[in-house]
Amino acid sequence: MNKEKFRHIFVFLITILIGEFLCLPAIAAEKGTTEKPPKTHIVEKGDTLWDIANKYLKDPFEWRAIWKGNKYIEDPNLIFPGDPIDFVKRKKVLRPSKKKVTPKRKIVKKVIPPPVSKVPITTLSTLATAGYIVEDERSVGTIFSSPEEKLLLSERDKVYVDMGKKDVTPGKKFTIYKHIRLVRHPVTNKKIGHLIKIVGELEITEVQEDMSIAFISQSYDIITRGDKLLEYQEIKVPMVDPNEEPKKKDIDGYIIETKDHKMNVGKRDVVYIDSGFEEGISPGDIFVAYHKGDTIERNFAKNLQLPNIIIGELRVIYVREKTSTAMITKSTDALTIGNRIEYKYRR
Repeated sequence: MNKEKFRHIFVFLITILIGEFLCLPAIAAEKGTTEKPPKTHIVEKGDTLWDIANKYLKDPFEWRAIWKGNKYIEDPNLIFPGDPIDFVKRKKVLRPSKKKVTPKRKIVKKVIPPPVSKVPITTLSTLATAGYIVEDERSVGTIFSSPEEKLLLSERDKVYVDMGKKDVTPGKKFTIYKHIRLVRHPVTNKKIGHLIKIVGELEITEVQEDMSIAFISQSYDIITRGDKLLEYQEIKVPMVDPNEEPKKKDIDGYIIETKDHKMNVGKRDVVYIDSGFEEGISPGDIFVAYHKGDTIERNFAKNLQLPNIIIGELRVIYVREKTSTAMITKSTDALTIGNRIEYKYRR
């Protein structure tokens, strides 16, 4: 081989090597660019999650992470122009390893459930203003006036009460209540007691010979001159365990009065029933109100008694010796004074 021919071959090989070297950046660009991913990419015509992952993340297999971070995309093969692709919310998706991994033995720890917490059956304000029936009204005093000529009194207002040095000392508290009306049984007409409603609390600040000055420390409802006082009694909302199995009780009775003396009541209204502690009632007990089913007379056969018609449910929120206060929780028809009731879990 002469020198001239060798020189041509050498130049040819050098040219090929230089060309290959110059093509490397182009090949790298095809595999993935170094473009920094934006917060959001708007899908263009022809885009796929594979292409988008390759373009911004240098790895087409990251399409899974993009899909997981954009939950609105139901099918990763179906994305449309105008769809926003969020890169901030993408989730790391681990690819399955080619190596065979022996799964570790799972240690199961015994989980001890936390103790069930009791829940209040109503609110403090609702319980206070719901009222209850007392057999004998035992007022110990009355708000007879106030320094300010206000028709309606509220918290922090000063008031005058008709108790003097023989009755009270500074710092003593009293419960303020309104006498609503005398209650008689709707069936027997027997006197049941007096319906009262708690409206607030007051504390004595200054005692004089025949009267005292006090301030209203708590207001649950409208307070006015003429409202009466009871020995202080703290109002506590009963707590019940929602998961506790109801006890069986054989109790029935009547709705004997309604709050505000409404003729017809329904859900969220307050009623009073003729059973209490003496019959075994507890706060949280549930009763059903019903219309007694009709009796159908049949010739030459025993009369047929139709089932009772349930018209509502009520839950006891306050219990006295012989009466209870309850709130209607369900109603399919209007309830009224004289409706019969029965403990829901009687049998």
